[in-house]
This record gives sequence, structure tokens and C-alpha cells, in this order.
Amino acid sequence: MLAAGGTTRLRDALRMPAVWFLALGIFFTNLGGIGLVSWLASVVKGFLGKTAAGADDVEVLLWTGPVFLVGILGVVFSGWHSNRNREWKWHCVTGQVCAGLFLALSAIPDQPWMLRYTWLCLMGFFANAWFSPYWVLPTLALASSAAAVSIGFINMSANIPGYLSNHIIGEMKGAGLSDSACMLFLAGGFLMGGVFVSRVPVKNRRTDPP
Repeated sequence: MLAAGGTTRLRDALRMPAVWFLALGIFFTNLGGIGLVSWLASVVKGFLGKTAAGADDVEVLLWTGPVFLVGILGVVFSGWHSNRNREWKWHCVTGQVCAGLFLALSAIPDQPWMLRYTWLCLMGFFANAWFSPYWVLPTLALASSAAAVSIGFINMSANIPGYLSNHIIGEMKGAGLSDSACMLFLAGGFLMGGVFVSRVPVKNRRTDPP
């Protein structure tokens, strides 16, 4: 429904399923991603403490840094590849789901550190590969006026996990849950985000000129 002047009102935009799919998709993905950024070094230190690699703070930094550096490749590759193929939705979902799966694999107990670290680096790639194509989706799923008025609501949904995720993980740690359990919770956030984004109806632009 359009208000006078051809603009969509917020209350009308909130009646659109695509707006909620986009908002919930980024909410759950950031629930996993923001918690991961805040707690990864602590988790890595905990895992290293159980191996011969040691748990010195400098070593933790040297192990953790590359996980985030690999993420830069994820951002660049997903942006380039999604634009090249004129397809954004499934590039986004692939990043979310793969980040969740590799994070869950890294939480498997009693595996060699280098195997666990391989999962973490792959997770780092995909955990940063989803958001470049994601921000194209509002303009594909919504009319221009609806996209404009919905962006603020979607951004709000993206920022709320910044408060919630750290508190939830803190409560989980305070309750004595393991690092693996916390990582499975964060992995679940990525996976749930992918589920919601997969439901976003988008226009097919594969036939558009490059």
C-alpha cells in the first residue's frame, strides 16, 4: 500500500513478509557473527590450552588473526562472484549456512588442533562472505519506496544482537557450559539466518546486462 506521494509507510512495510525475512535473517546471523568476533580469541585460547601448542596471549593472537584475514577474501570474492553471476540471494545463504556448518564442525570435541583450525579458517571466509550480497536483497525483494523505509528497521534488527549475543554467551559461560556449546549456539545463529534469507522472494536479474 502506498501513502500519498507514492511513498510506503513503515506500518505498511512491516506487513510485507520480505521485510521480516530480511530483518530476522540479519538478526540471527549477527547473533552468531557478533558473538564470534567477541569470543573467538577466548575460545581459541581455551582450545589451545588443551594442546601442546600452548595458550600464550601472543600465540592466541597469531592463531586468531588469520581467521579474520581470510574473511577479507570472503568479502571480496562473494561481492565479485555474486555481481558477475547476477545472483545475490543464494550467495548470501551459502555464506551463512557454510559459516554455521564449519563453526559447528570446529566445536566437535577431541579433534586435532590443526583440523579444528582448518574449520575455523573456512568459517572465517564464509562468515564474511554473506553480507556483500545481502545488502543487495532489499532492492531486489521490495519496491524502491518500501526498501527505503524498511532499511532502518532492518538495520535496527542487525544491531540488537550486538547487545544480546555477548550477554547470552556470558550467561552460558557463567553457567559452566563449554566452549563447544557456545560455538554451537553461534553456529545456530548463522544457520537460522540462512533459513530466513532463503525465504526472501527476489526478482531474477540474471538476464540483466552486466
